[in-house]
Amino acid sequence: MNNIKNVLLVCVETVGKSQMAEAFSKKYAPDKSYAVSARTITSTQLNHMVSQVMNEIGIDMNDHKPKPLSNNMIKSSSKRINID
Repeated sequence: MNNIKNVLLVCVETVGKSQMAEAFSKKYAPDKSYAVSARTITSTQLNHMVSQVMNEIGIDMNDHKPKPLSNNMIKSSSKRINID
């Protein structure tokens, strides 16, 4: 039986909190969840400070890009978390 949960992490305006939560999930619980982050207000890039801070603790987020929230993301998730 597959116990991996599809987790949707959503933030509204900040460009970093949901992406940070996604990165932590992928690093510390890859066998328990598949995390995807999204934003309700679109942005083209991750906050530079978020990348810098996460890099300091060994998580490279240089390739992370903010993703707009979609109906498909909502439908395919088994758990939704509002990060704001």
